[in-house]
Amino acid sequence: MCRALEVVHKKVHLVPLRTNSSKARRRKARELKRYITNPAPLAFIRVKLLDNRSEFLSPVTIGIAREGDDFVLEVDGAVAIANTIAYVSELIDPITLFLGLTRQNLTLQALRYMFLGEGEVGVMVYKILVRYWEWTPEEDVRPNIVLVSESPITMNSGRLEVRVRTDTRVLLLFHFCSVKKSILAGAW
Repeated sequence: MCRALEVVHKKVHLVPLRTNSSKARRRKARELKRYITNPAPLAFIRVKLLDNRSEFLSPVTIGIAREGDDFVLEVDGAVAIANTIAYVSELIDPITLFLGLTRQNLTLQALRYMFLGEGEVGVMVYKILVRYWEWTPEEDVRPNIVLVSESPITMNSGRLEVRVRTDTRVLLLFHFCSVKKSILAGAW
């Protein structure tokens, strides 16, 4: 059976990773399984950038491998990580798209995205998808988008659900470190 048919049309949860080791995938799978209600497999995606990122018309190649119950997607030939993840997300139409937030300086992140094709990937993927969805029909079923902090958990963790559009649900999973839960809940 063609592996591509096993991951398209709401069959997997898409999880971008910076590293492509099986140890990193197992760790991320354990972390995310707490938030997944649909027991579909995870599809881990890793994007490899071209050395010459000014080749905007270069084709990307996608390799799909099975690892236990989950999948590993290797994307080669990309010029920007966020654009490539958004593109692959639209190709495979996942149930959920998990995006990591680095919590780094936004100016530095914007410069890294502009000059290196990387940066605050989670926010950029979300912005690219929302802009794309504005051009597509409203009845199109879109994935749930989950933004997950990449910082280590030091205290209690919380969950906040926000309706961004009537057809897109964004779950912000965040960690309460120095801000009390009651103060943050009152601000929302």
